[in-house]
Amino acid sequence: MNKHCATSIVFLSSAHGSYDDRIFFHLADTLKDKHLIIISSKKEEFCCKNGIQIDSFDGEMISRRNKIKYFETKLIKYSPKVIICSEPLPIIAAWNYKRKHSVDTFIIYDITEWYPSKKHVERLSRMVGILKAIGLFCFDKYACCLVDGFIFGEYAKRLPYRFLFPFKKWVQVSYYPDLKYINYRSPEFINSGFILGYTGRISEEKGIGHFFDVFKSLAIKYPNHQFTAKIIGKFLTSQDRMFYCNKVEEVEALDNVKIVYSEYVSFLEFSDSINDVDILFDLRVNDFENNRCLPIKLFFYLACGKPIVYTNLRSIYREIDLSECGLLSDPTDILKIISFVESILFDRTKYKQYSLKARELAIMKYNWSALSAIFTQFINRFLNNAN
Repeated sequence: MNKHCATSIVFLSSAHGSYDDRIFFHLADTLKDKHLIIISSKKEEFCCKNGIQIDSFDGEMISRRNKIKYFETKLIKYSPKVIICSEPLPIIAAWNYKRKHSVDTFIIYDITEWYPSKKHVERLSRMVGILKAIGLFCFDKYACCLVDGFIFGEYAKRLPYRFLFPFKKWVQVSYYPDLKYINYRSPEFINSGFILGYTGRISEEKGIGHFFDVFKSLAIKYPNHQFTAKIIGKFLTSQDRMFYCNKVEEVEALDNVKIVYSEYVSFLEFSDSINDVDILFDLRVNDFENNRCLPIKLFFYLACGKPIVYTNLRSIYREIDLSECGLLSDPTDILKIISFVESILFDRTKYKQYSLKARELAIMKYNWSALSAIFTQFINRFLNNAN
């Protein structure tokens, strides 16, 4: 196919990297065979990878106004028919381009996070945080007035936008992984030692404290077994790092424990990085926002065939029944969590059943092939209008 004659579709993001798993490996990858796909994001890079053009700039240290200008220059360069934006700020750039250069261009807002979210205000005083949240809320809703359609990552996040903008086109495209990027390994473990895993942001709010409480309790209860905590993630604040170090100190005094820590791995390396983990945990605080956020990594854990222990978030049990492959629990109910972990770690047959059920769910329903056609059809609705 001659890409120079193909319709251009540009992805813009001021917060995600060019190789974000959703943008690069799922949305863009699905469209690349029939369209010229360009991604412009916050980290400077110019290359073509896997048939997708990366044309990004260094947006870390420049003002919002200049970011908008940079995004506009990329749009002028590629003359896209569809622009898919991940945040409100790129929408402003897309609208400026549409107004000045191409009224036939369509702007789509891919909503996967709350805006504003608590991460926007967590380091601010209460009053300043409230004022900033109000400002960001208004900015987001203004940007929504400028778009032609929405892609929602999950049910809860679509509700306020469907209420405020009922006549705009929309589609729900969740966070299911493409199984071709999952290096699956059949379940097995050695009874004399167990590996418990945690991935993502390392903080008290995301549940690292609850994880270590479970880990320590198991190690104390079973001194003749070796327990390894495998942590893959990063710290966003010095407070997060200090909290983690304090929890590590509490368990390192035990003779039968080992802590393995590594920074984030690349998307393509993720499944390999957790292949040796027996059970994966996410025991985040069950607050208003977390309760309404469907964790992306949940579906990657399933695809890897891993039994899971999660906080009983409304977003999860509304989407999927994990009763045969994991546990949803109050993250502070350590005794219940330990009882579940014991029930599968010391029963090879039951462990294998949970593992195979997790993989089966991913193959039968929770994978990208169930969504790619829906996403493509939605984009084609705009492209057909443009032709």
